[in-house]
Amino acid sequence: MPPVVSLKRNGAGFVSPRSSSLLPQVELQRAQAKHTQFIYDLYCDDKIQRAHGLHRTIPGPHWRKILQGLYDGWQHVFVITNGVALAGHLGFQDVSSEDRRGEITLTVVPGQQRRGIGELALEEAVELATKPHNQGGLGLECVWARIVEDNIPSCRLFEKVGFTRTGHIPDYYRLGGRKYAQLFYSYERPPK
Repeated sequence: MPPVVSLKRNGAGFVSPRSSSLLPQVELQRAQAKHTQFIYDLYCDDKIQRAHGLHRTIPGPHWRKILQGLYDGWQHVFVITNGVALAGHLGFQDVSSEDRRGEITLTVVPGQQRRGIGELALEEAVELATKPHNQGGLGLECVWARIVEDNIPSCRLFEKVGFTRTGHIPDYYRLGGRKYAQLFYSYERPPK
């Protein structure tokens, strides 16, 4: 599989295949050791933690160990660039060749959100995930995600790209004294 997946859609601009809107230049690059600090800092951001249902009450060094454990669990890790700087993280975990399913995690830097970066990155990631192994993909039949119920922008993004809500666990997250459900979204590869 190539280390960089270009999302450029045409010479005049960067257009999503499911939308006619002009979007920024976006690339997925396989994460390397040099990206560890960026990913750590991204997930230490309060807004990102809240969006993912995380709450940092653990001192810094221990938090870094927890994040490293999560990072080690991701089987396919990418950073998202916007042509100028790192703009986010995308990872696949629990990828199973037996049942051909895998979980996707997507995070865009708060200052880069609502610019089409997440949409393009998610579209390309789904394409990569569902492409057969012999064509450089992961060969998955289903890609799924977990989203905190009040993260409406993420829910809309996943639905826009073709995911459907498939279930939930009530009161899964406790954030700011309130309980929120964990929502499950999945994308099934269309039959051939």
